[in-house]
Amino acid sequence: MNEGKGRSFWKNTLAGFIEKFKKYPWVALVLSVRSEYKEGILINLQQDIEDGIVSEVRHYGFQSNVFEAVRSFFEYYQLALPKEPLLTQEFTNPLFLKIYCEYRKHAQTDDFAMVLTEVFDNYFSSINAKIANEFGYRPALNYVQKILNKLAEEIFRNNTQSLTYEDAIQVVDAHTYSLNADIFLQVLIDENLLTSYKNQRDNSEILYFSYERFYDYLTANFICDDNTTTKGLEISLNCNKFSVMYKSQQLSQGALSILSVLIPIKFKVELFELLDKDNIYQNYSFGLAFIDGLYWRDRSNFDFNKCKDYINNGLLRYDDLFAKLIDLQYKVAGKENHPLNANKLHEWLSKYSLADRDAFWTTHISSGYLGEESAIYTLIDWAKKQGFSESLTGTSRYLVAVALSWVFTTSNIKLRDNATIALTRLLQNHIHVAVQLLSTFQQVDDPYVLERVLASVYGAILSSQSHEAINEISSFILSNIFAKEEVYPNVLVRDFARNIIEYANSHNLVGFSESELKLARPPYKSAFPESLPSNEEIDSKYSNDYKDESVPKYRFAQDRIIDSMTTEYGRGTGWYGDFGR
Repeated sequence: MNEGKGRSFWKNTLAGFIEKFKKYPWVALVLSVRSEYKEGILINLQQDIEDGIVSEVRHYGFQSNVFEAVRSFFEYYQLALPKEPLLTQEFTNPLFLKIYCEYRKHAQTDDFAMVLTEVFDNYFSSINAKIANEFGYRPALNYVQKILNKLAEEIFRNNTQSLTYEDAIQVVDAHTYSLNADIFLQVLIDENLLTSYKNQRDNSEILYFSYERFYDYLTANFICDDNTTTKGLEISLNCNKFSVMYKSQQLSQGALSILSVLIPIKFKVELFELLDKDNIYQNYSFGLAFIDGLYWRDRSNFDFNKCKDYINNGLLRYDDLFAKLIDLQYKVAGKENHPLNANKLHEWLSKYSLADRDAFWTTHISSGYLGEESAIYTLIDWAKKQGFSESLTGTSRYLVAVALSWVFTTSNIKLRDNATIALTRLLQNHIHVAVQLLSTFQQVDDPYVLERVLASVYGAILSSQSHEAINEISSFILSNIFAKEEVYPNVLVRDFARNIIEYANSHNLVGFSESELKLARPPYKSAFPESLPSNEEIDSKYSNDYKDESVPKYRFAQDRIIDSMTTEYGRGTGWYGDFGR
């Protein structure tokens, strides 16, 4: 209702319009209005809202159905589904999804890499081309982006979030030739680039950017264009432990996020390198902005070695920033050209022993604080959705598979089962990816991971119509699991691996020799421990005196592990924990 002249039209007519619908109880009327216009347009409906005659519901965009939204928008714009997961939170915003689809529609390449600057510049350019004829100027003058840049600059210099309509007219007049500034601004409002509202205190009209990301981008762009050298930029920037300033004006987190992308591209230096190290390493807000900007980086403008010290000493000092960094890695897990994709995740996690990795990784992904809106759950949903997983490239499919496989370390059964279903779905009719995946996790020292990878591969084979790589899978399993002095000492690993061989054999997919089938079938060779510790030996080494205040609290957690390993009669009747069974 706030579009165009609706802001003034509905204010005095909406109540009567709704009154007509009250005569028809089986007809529903649904209306939408932007939050900032609600007070003005719904001014005569407050009593109906209080009485429950009119229900007021806040809409959160596509937050709860982003996949359906992406599918619908891509179909409308006749775009192929993405070749790699696009898990940016921006897609929950209907306007950004529209902007991105417009960008993809006019792009001259099938490359799905999302460069934020290109997305916005292309969108501004397309609107400029559309209205140039209407105003009779050459599209090459690019008045739309030129005016938006100047408006953002004016707002930033005034240290506000908005501009009066009169001031905006002066900006248009100062930077264009023979344009009707009032009509031009109204077109920018109609195109959802700008939004206006009436200031109730003095009845002045106020303008601001309809999408905060527009203003963040244009502000960051202005700061980069305002400096020709790195030294000049460094002089203009300063920070404390709570904020970052440019020429004494505090920068928003959104502007910092985009600056952390633009500055490495334009000046070949990281933003944090231009700021006081002691302050910026403790600046939580900057850490959030840096992580947010990482989504838009690629190998051409990100040097991990240059950022390693800041990540270790700036981001990892805060548990919340560590959690957001993990979330970021799962957002970019399947992006082929991203420096922090699943290959980096695997390189990082595989260098730790099981115990050390569990201490920081497994505890985090098993935590109840990991909500279903997290990137891990989103990636699982992406892999499970019909259509999305089929559109992935082979490399992106493998990367997603690696990221899902590391979820298998979790002790959260629901999460592990969902990740297993997702990996099975991902590998269906793409068995060749399973060969690479098994090879990648062959040496990982966590039986939870290998058993679920094999379970997913087995499930994918059972539900696939294409078994083109079944020979390679079978050969790998025979050589790396069964043709060993000791077959992997995990009953589920053995069972899933054997069932893959048996399925391939029973369906005549692979011609096995008798010796190969015998190798895959029990009994298997296993080494049994030469000696087991007695209860007394366990107690003397691991039991704790609860009255001894010098014993760290975390040491008492191991008593729960010992209890869980107690058999029914191991210490008399009682306990009989999970592992004791």
